[in-house]
Amino acid sequence: MTERTVITTRGLQLLARLASGAEQLEFTGVKVGTGVVPDGTDPAQLMHLVSYKMDGMIADYGYDQETDDAFVVMQITNAGITSGFVMTEVGLFAMDPDRGEILYAYVDLSEDPNYIMPEENGRAKTVQIKMHVVVGEAADITATINPLSQVTMEAFQRELGKKTDSEGGDISDAVAGFETPGAEIKYPELEPGGSVKGILGGIRRWLETLKKEKVTADGGEAGETTATFEDYTGANPAPSVETALAGIRSKGKTGNILSNIKAALMGLVTLGEMRKYLVNNGLCTEPGKFFLDAAYGKTLMDEITRLNGEAMKGAAKSPSDLNQATALGGYYFSNTGFSNLPVSRAGFLLVFGQSSSRFAQLYVTDAGTIYVRGRFGSGFTEWVSV
Repeated sequence: MTERTVITTRGLQLLARLASGAEQLEFTGVKVGTGVVPDGTDPAQLMHLVSYKMDGMIADYGYDQETDDAFVVMQITNAGITSGFVMTEVGLFAMDPDRGEILYAYVDLSEDPNYIMPEENGRAKTVQIKMHVVVGEAADITATINPLSQVTMEAFQRELGKKTDSEGGDISDAVAGFETPGAEIKYPELEPGGSVKGILGGIRRWLETLKKEKVTADGGEAGETTATFEDYTGANPAPSVETALAGIRSKGKTGNILSNIKAALMGLVTLGEMRKYLVNNGLCTEPGKFFLDAAYGKTLMDEITRLNGEAMKGAAKSPSDLNQATALGGYYFSNTGFSNLPVSRAGFLLVFGQSSSRFAQLYVTDAGTIYVRGRFGSGFTEWVSV
């Protein structure tokens, strides 16, 4: 159990009731929020999140023999989120026979928050947190697994390790036999619930038939088929290499695939042809025609490295207060005796932007963590962990 996970008073009262083992401890769900426990408030007295944001999903649960407590795996996805937020608290809820659903455990993430970014271009991301919680003498625990949650690696490995058949026996060392269908059946149906030897026999017959007949997608013989496709030897112009490569897709028509392969090959240049387009000096001004010579590329990279080194030598002297670091450039803070640091760690500050009143500050600590804030006028925004 992490130091920031607290069993609430109602959670402890529920454990006392379940100590006899007559009833289950049932975890019903998780919720996340953006609030912070007020000063002077005992998190154990909370009955709900300080500032609820959205529901999470229970993906796995169980009893950890090594830590002698229970665990619940919580997942949260940014699918459908249009505005990002900083997650600072997590609540684990359980069913109380008398009170109904209660806040069983509270996890304070305010010192190490997680930024939940909005969904971008239809690509969703999932954040997963494994919470260890005390369950006392409760002999039986259960949880409501959300069917939309992702299977955790631990759950997958547990199920994979069972390797049991439908009767619960271990088949990891079983010798598999084949039940081959009749010779007249070329492509037998592979039905769910069939016997292992029947399914294996069916798969074997499929492979034998495919190897023998070399069938097309429509089931016809393809061994001696003559392919017809556009080879661009006539008046039709070949598409660009990029267009041709994009047209080579799985499950496409054979003629289209062959045409795109021919166009792509026509658009490629040989190594000998490429050499006359190599640039080994900085005098070329015609875009899109020439390639960069590798040796000259290294010369350019060395010059960039040298210029960066000169820039670092001219970095501004670090002020005692980060609010005074308004000049664009780099600053290094060798100890923690400075005001308005995001965390009490040494690090490097980069100031970049438009002017001394409209800029951003990026702070990289000696532990590798990154924080950022901005100034748009007279005041600074809060530091945010990236």
